[in-house]
Amino acid sequence: MGPPLKYRFGSPSRLFAVDETSGQLTTAAPIDAESLCSKARQQEAGASSQSSDKQ
Repeated sequence: MGPPLKYRFGSPSRLFAVDETSGQLTTAAPIDAESLCSKARQQEAGASSQSSDKQ
């Protein structure tokens, strides 16, 4: 049998953690859904205003 598998993220994540041995994915800290949704709306608004600027 070959060496044991190890799991990890390609880039660091503040929201999730992965157990390198089992691969179990967990939240690294409590997730504030309202804050995340607010940030997503701001990003969408910025993206739509940039695309309308190009027209």
